[in-house]
Amino acid sequence: MGEELFWALRGGGANNFGVVLSYKIRLVYVPPQVTTFGISRTLNEDATKLVEMWQTITPQLVDDLWFRAMLLAADVEATGNRTIQAIFQGMFLGRRQELLPVMEKSFPELGLKVNDFKEMSWVQPTISFAGYDIEDPSILLSRKPEYKLFQGQIRFCEGADL
Repeated sequence: MGEELFWALRGGGANNFGVVLSYKIRLVYVPPQVTTFGISRTLNEDATKLVEMWQTITPQLVDDLWFRAMLLAADVEATGNRTIQAIFQGMFLGRRQELLPVMEKSFPELGLKVNDFKEMSWVQPTISFAGYDIEDPSILLSRKPEYKLFQGQIRFCEGADL
């Protein structure tokens, strides 16, 4: 351990940061078939309440369930107005018969039904969640990264009187 490490451990300067000296990797068994789901809700369908509940529920879910929420701007076809759409996606390392009771107990407000679940091999949802076509797994052989530009804005604020 050199001088740089001790400098980093003391705080390193104006912005504090940590130093990783070691880590362990724990392998997880992946069954031949996993269960996925995807469901979307708009603001008119209580998306705000569902996202808030998702934030609370997710840390307590079983370890075999990967569950994300994405918020996107969307057009409402009936009125032509824009709204916010919450997309909930998940992948469970098991069969749909095991996942349905978990979701009904922990997040019944989402209203998932048996037909919302799809069983497939692990690689298909992994490709799909990355934004690629699951019918063409050759993207995994590509050695060149595909650049997808994304622009976002985050506003941090304090206080309730904004």
